[in-house]
Amino acid sequence: MKYLILGDTAGVGSLVARELRKEHKVKLLTRTAHKLRFTNYYGEKSVSGRYKKFVLYLYKELLFFRPDVVLINFWLDGINKVKKASKILGFNPKIIFYAHGSDIRSKKDTFNLENYSVVKFLVSVKDINYPKTYLAPVPVDLEHFKPQRKNNNNNALWIMTNDSADNHINQIKTFGIKNKLKLTILDRRKNPVLYRDMPDYLSKFKFLIDWKFIDEIPEFTGSNRNTLSKTGYEALACGLSVYTNDGQCISPGEIDLTQRMNYIIELIK
Repeated sequence: MKYLILGDTAGVGSLVARELRKEHKVKLLTRTAHKLRFTNYYGEKSVSGRYKKFVLYLYKELLFFRPDVVLINFWLDGINKVKKASKILGFNPKIIFYAHGSDIRSKKDTFNLENYSVVKFLVSVKDINYPKTYLAPVPVDLEHFKPQRKNNNNNALWIMTNDSADNHINQIKTFGIKNKLKLTILDRRKNPVLYRDMPDYLSKFKFLIDWKFIDEIPEFTGSNRNTLSKTGYEALACGLSVYTNDGQCISPGEIDLTQRMNYIIELIK
């Protein structure tokens, strides 16, 4: 089987590509390397330049590679582009669409799955409830993220990832004081920690405050025990305990991370 993976959201595309290559031919095509360098860490290449250039690379891969399956990481326009181009080229690859939390929540009131023809629609978070979807929590690279050294202090980390978070700094600080945490706030927009360095960075802390603030969606109250961010799951893999939006604390080992990759690979196969 030949698989073409489009996009590398949070490094998931690269990680899935690595696993699929154990048995199949795989190519990954993504646009401009992310500032956290997910794609580079896994030795994959990205296409820099204009959107049209990326689309041309896509057409080239469809023409010469002719994949059996195309996995698209939340690139809605990519569905139609793959379908139209493959029809012209005389073959019909199966399309699997994978949507992650932040890239679909803001569109959940306007997005209509019925407008897009795919073999499978995967979602990584439980609070996105579309009909005929498969829940496929993002996999964690357990070879990269693993416990390093035991941290017995109360160092806690909160990572700011979007502009909405600016309005909630005091709320986080109050939570830290209440729980007697020595709080560090990392503004990833200004001071990104590279993906390759993230396990070492996380090892400095005992807790991660995995609070997400999405002001443009008033009814979204944030995380629950089954809806952590990818960084939240990576922190658990590194031995940290993770505070969710509802104030509960999840301990390392409380959530089984070992079967996630096998599960998503089976869904894709």
